[in-house]
Amino acid sequence: MSEKKVPKYLQPKENKRPSQIENPEDRIKLPISWKFNRMVFDQNRKWNWCIPSKDNIIFALKKLSDIENNTFFELIQSPKHHSYQISDLPEKSRNEFDKLRIYGHENIFSLRINGEPRVYCLYNKNEFSLLWLDLKHEVYPSHKKHT
Repeated sequence: MSEKKVPKYLQPKENKRPSQIENPEDRIKLPISWKFNRMVFDQNRKWNWCIPSKDNIIFALKKLSDIENNTFFELIQSPKHHSYQISDLPEKSRNEFDKLRIYGHENIFSLRINGEPRVYCLYNKNEFSLLWLDLKHEVYPSHKKHT
């Protein structure tokens, strides 16, 4: 019998190469950018952006504006900001995260705003999706040494 015919458009070109190759190391040089589509505004959630004082939100946004001038590399090198595995969060924080039904992320990023307040984000390369505003440092509390 005869061989199966393969249309020309399904045959790969031998010399075809990508015009742009993304270098994973390039992301550390990119400036930070914020995404707002995942911000929690539900007042029934423990950590949300609907807090009584608009001054807290204004202060947080000013700090985020300052951080935005950093590159991804500068941000991850700062001792004030941390990446955590979602599986390592305390149980109540993991439960709150699970209620958001966000899938495909293994890490969450904590940005120290001032003293106790933190902003928690999901990130992909240099894009940070704002999630929670935690005024009392409860999502991932630190335990002081020698106390």
